[in-house]
Formats: sequence, C-alpha cells, structure tokens
Amino acid sequence: MSYLKNLYWLKQIEVRRQCNESCVVVVVTNDRKRLVQLLKSDFVLRKHREVFWYDTVMGLWRIKCDGGRIYREPHYIGSAQQQSPIASLISRQQGLPRVPFDAFVNWMISEIFTLANARGSEQFEGYSRCFVITNVPPSAREYFSMTINALATADEPYLARVTIVVVTDCIEKILDPSVVENCIVVDVEPSTEEERRKLITEISNFLAKKGLKAPSNEEIKVLIDITRGLNLHDLETVLLESFVLKKRFDTDFIVQAKASIFAKSEVIEFVQSKYGFEAVGGYDYLKEYIKNTVIEPWRNRELAMELGLELPRGILLFGIQGTGKTWFTKALARELGIPMFKLGEIRSRWYGETESRLRRAFKILRASAPCILFIDEVDQIATARGSPQEHEVDRRVKNMLLEELGDAERNYIIVCTTNRPEDLDPAFIRRGRIDIIVPVLHPDFEARKQILRVHTSVVRRVPLAEDVDLDLIAEKTMFFTGAELEALVKMATQEAFKERKRRVYMKHFEIALQNFHKDIGREVQTIQHYLELADRFSTDRRFIEQVRRVYERELSRVREVTEYSRLEVSP
Repeated sequence: MSYLKNLYWLKQIEVRRQCNESCVVVVVTNDRKRLVQLLKSDFVLRKHREVFWYDTVMGLWRIKCDGGRIYREPHYIGSAQQQSPIASLISRQQGLPRVPFDAFVNWMISEIFTLANARGSEQFEGYSRCFVITNVPPSAREYFSMTINALATADEPYLARVTIVVVTDCIEKILDPSVVENCIVVDVEPSTEEERRKLITEISNFLAKKGLKAPSNEEIKVLIDITRGLNLHDLETVLLESFVLKKRFDTDFIVQAKASIFAKSEVIEFVQSKYGFEAVGGYDYLKEYIKNTVIEPWRNRELAMELGLELPRGILLFGIQGTGKTWFTKALARELGIPMFKLGEIRSRWYGETESRLRRAFKILRASAPCILFIDEVDQIATARGSPQEHEVDRRVKNMLLEELGDAERNYIIVCTTNRPEDLDPAFIRRGRIDIIVPVLHPDFEARKQILRVHTSVVRRVPLAEDVDLDLIAEKTMFFTGAELEALVKMATQEAFKERKRRVYMKHFEIALQNFHKDIGREVQTIQHYLELADRFSTDRRFIEQVRRVYERELSRVREVTEYSRLEVSP
C-alpha cells in the first residue's frame, strides 16, 4: 500500500481535513478503484480508530486492518430490523448487512453525539471514526443535504473527531449547492500518466509470469497515450478484454473500446480521425491559414512559448450547413496528431444533472489533453444571455462554458461551428476565448474538383470510366456544398449499379445531377451575407481579403457560365 501515499488526491483529503473545521469530505469520481484506494489509504485506516463503509446496495461494513491484511466484516445495527420482510429475505440470501438509508443516518448521528459527549473523559490522538458513504439515492437529496449541512457546521462532529467521506459521481444529485460550500470537495481526475503506466506495467508483468508475451517499453508508451481520459477501472477492463479477445494489447481494439465507453457516458463522443488535410478537397487558403496559425504553433510549442506566443485554443468555423466544417475539424485533429471529442447531449431533466454532465466532459477532456473538443451548432447553447425565454439551467451552462473557454490553464482546443454567428453571445467570441474566427463557404471551382477527386479516389474507390470529366462536373455543380458533392458521387454509383455496370460513366453523373436544383440568385446572396459576417466577426483582416478574392473569382465564373445578367442580384 506504499504507492497510495503518493496519490495526490488522498494527500489532498488528508491535508484539507487537517486544515479545515468541516468534517465532511465529498470525493467526486465514478471509478470504483478509487473507492478501494480510499478504504486502503493510510488516512482512513491509520488515522482513524474505526472505519465504517455504508452503501445503499452493499449495506454497512466495518473495515479492519490486521497485520497488513485489510478485510471487511458486516456490521448490524438495531434499526436494521426495520427492513420490510422481502428486503430482509434478500439481505439474508445475499449475505449482505443491508440497512435502510435513514436508519444508517440516524445511527451515524447517534454515534457521533455519543463520541462527542465522551470526548472530555476519553483522550486519544488522531480521529476517532471514519464513515465512508457511497451510492446515496438521489431521492434522498433533500434529507441528506440537511443532514450533511448540520454535520458540517455543528460542534459535535468536531468534538468527536470524526470524518465523513461521501463518494459520488454527481455531487448535484445528492447535495444542494449551499451545502457543498460547507464541505471539503475533492474532484478526482480519471487517471494520471503515472497511474496508467503503473497499471499497464502490472498487467504486463502478470502476463509475463504466465509465460505470455508482454508488450515492449515502446508499446507501453503508446498504450499510456491512447488510454488518456479512461479511469483506472475502465483501463483495466479494456486491457484485459483486448488480451482475452485479441491475444495481445491491440491498439485498434482499445481505441474502439474507449470510444464505446465515452459514448455510454452520453456527455462526450470519441471521434476517430482517419484522414488529414489530404482528404479536404480544395479550401487551400483555409488549410494554409490554419496550418500557420494553429498547427505550426502547436507542433513547435517550445519556440512559441519562448517567443511569448499563446497557443490558439478556441476556433469558430461558420458557414452554411454541409460545407465540411465537421470534416475539416477531423482533418485538423489528424494533422495535429491528437484525439478529437464531440460534445454530446448534456441537457437532463434531473436537477443539477446538466451541469454535472458538462463538468464531467471537461474533466475527461483535461485528462485526455492535448485534444480537440468539437461543439457542433454552438449557437444552440451560446446565444445571448438575459433573454426572457432563457432558462436558469441554460444560463448556468453558458457561464460554465464561458469560464472553461477563458481558463488560462485549459490545455485542449475547442472548435465550434455555427451557421448563425450573429446569434452568439458577444462574450463567447471575444479574444481570449475564441482566438480564430473563419468562414467556411461553398467550395469554389478548384475545390469542387478536388472534393470530387477525394470522394472518388481517397475516401472511397470509385472505378470511373474514361468519359468521366471531373472538370465538367465541377462546372455544373456551382454552389454545391461538399456534402452535396459527396451525395452526387453516391447517386452516380447507384445508377451504375442499377445497370450492373462495373464502372461509373458520365451519363450516370448526368442522371444524378437531375436530382439537384440550385437557385443561383439565392446562393449568391448567401455568399454575400456570409462575407459581410466575415468582415464583422473575423479576427484576421488579411485572411478575409484573401477569402473575398477567392469568391470574387467564383462569382465571375458564375457570370461567365450562366445567364447571370438576367438575375436582379448585384455581384
């Protein structure tokens, strides 16, 4: 157990308990291995004469240490007989010392008062008892909040020298915010690099003793990196599953398992980035700009820091839907060589759950850093504050996001997208929160050619007949978005399949084009509208001038290949 002495969060509990009058410690974690570490720690076992662990499912246990061996034994209290007949039957069958939650709380308070009254006649060093509480039911929130608030502010727990440790994955579910202020809160991160190295090495050594091939030191380094953000329990599970199913530590399997774990949390989604900028057709001006302002500073952080250059950590991409903002972000993550996460559904009907989900997402991201957090349609959660329709929960979420965006210690990049930048709260897009604001508009002629090439030879292999002219298709697809060009390629392949052809011919693209209709006048107005927004919001004037030149050429091409003179729209 000597390694437990070096765990930062256990040290934090011990120091803050010594320096704080409050006897209530709230440990925020969803990792069951952290509970084991807590129960085995010197602070709990060595600094307290008696330790009790209560869980609403497992019941009430007394934790003991005998000759270095730690074990638990069931502890029964008189009020345990108040269980219903069926609950008593289940408890006996499972061998669990089940005690109703309110009965346990009453017993704990009674014990604390007894110890406080005996404090004057009985002298002892250290703390008398430690009560560890897990799985508090959300239905008991009001009752538990009143209890904890009384214990955190009363004199009796202080006189009794007791410590109450509440372990939860969502503090808002079980305690009111006003009560939390009177508690010692310790938020435990999923895992540190050193903890992952230790656990991976332990499992590797175990496999080696069994005569099985263990990973090399280089492979262990890779495993440490790709498992960032996993808690210790999930890490152990993923590694063992990989070895059982793949007979080795398979990185692809581990990445997929990690993605599944995050998906179950519903607060964050792991996004795999298979392609870099080579799969982003066109937009050379945008790729070059992002390369110079984001990629190079992140790749050469030491030089950037030496020059006092702050790394860009907030990016806003705006433009109409389907222009490839999500695809571009995936490619950016690939170019940077860092993982990408997408913010999931954070809203919940349960009190405090929405804020807890967002806080949990931030915790995972900080543990996984450096990485990218992708927030699609950020205008859904970052509209102007103070409107009559704004809910109190929405206001708190906005404030939390603002605080995270402006945190100087944040070590990951946030990329947001929207098609309505004018609806965003000005506080979100000020410098220091969002460093780079760039438009992503319709692909121009050259971009369309490259996007067609990407979707016929890079992302998917489409056997094209010799008569297919991608330049001509690009000419006929003015104001198509990247998503529409991809759909066009898929439709053409479907037409070829209907005819049982082994190649896709130009006629198949002609048929597919008939499914699309574009109002050129409206599309021109859309581009002009977003160029005006770029002038209004952009953080780099020279870049916007470059964007304007690109789309002036595109509008000139429109006039050349269409009867543009009949449109009552000025270029």
